[in-house]
Amino acid sequence: MDLYQALQGRRSIRKYKPDPVPAATLAKILDAARIAPSKTHDLLQLAEKAGIETNNRQKDLLDLITTFNISVRYPDYKNSFYIKCTKEYTDARIKEIKELREWLIPLIENK
Repeated sequence: MDLYQALQGRRSIRKYKPDPVPAATLAKILDAARIAPSKTHDLLQLAEKAGIETNNRQKDLLDLITTFNISVRYPDYKNSFYIKCTKEYTDARIKEIKELREWLIPLIENK
C-alpha cells in the first residue's frame, strides 16, 4: 500500500507505535498534504452546494472527473492513469463530459 492509498483508507487511530517516524517518510506525508486537493475540488460536492440536482449518471461522471483531476497530480498514479486512457476510453469520456457541460451551463447561468 502506498501513501495515497493509506490516506484514502484512513481510519481514526487511538493507539500509536512508539517508533519515531523516519524523516523521509515525514517529508513525503507533508508533501502529500501540501498538494492534496481541498474539498472545493470535489465536483459532486460543489454541485450539491449549488443546489444542482443530479441523477446517478451525472453523479458518477462528476466523481469520475474529480478522480481524473486528483489522479494526474500524483506521479505514482499518472502512469496507470495514462494506460487506462486508451483512445476509445478517452473519446467516450470526452463525449460524456461535453454532454454534462452542455446540461450544466444553463443551470449555472440561471442561478
